Amino acid sequence: MTRKLRNEDFSMYYFIKNALTDVPSITIKDAYPYNEVEQGTLTLPTVSIEHTQTIEEGLQLGDDWVRRMWTIEVFAKTDTQRDEISELIYDSLNVSVPVYDYITNKLTDTYPPSFSVDYRIQPEDRLIRPIYSFNEYNLYKFWRASITFETI
Repeated sequence: MTRKLRNEDFSMYYFIKNALTDVPSITIKDAYPYNEVEQGTLTLPTVSIEHTQTIEEGLQLGDDWVRRMWTIEVFAKTDTQRDEISELIYDSLNVSVPVYDYITNKLTDTYPPSFSVDYRIQPEDRLIRPIYSFNEYNLYKFWRASITFETI
């Protein structure tokens, strides 16, 4: 199960990275950039991708599926840049995401084991929420949005 989840993490990371190839000078991170935000060294624009919750769900036929919640944070120089990047990500998540096996470098068809089709995860319940973080304690100012969704 651990390898499957890690492959989902890598697959989502590269899926979002590929969706943003036309955005100049963007930094993509596979976790929330805590240190960079706290120290004021965050390069803008930056997008962070992180799963926030994993829940195993059993099915009637004995197979288990995993529902995962994801958060993508967008940090930008302006509100327009934040909106454009957020909408690119939101629109790209309107299709299923192929899950690759990063050990064999192939599309994985091994999970769930009872099916012999390419394994994909489907984003559901997408939501964009602007986050207002301008206060006196920030070392520097940036525009931010959070995109949340689930996959199964």
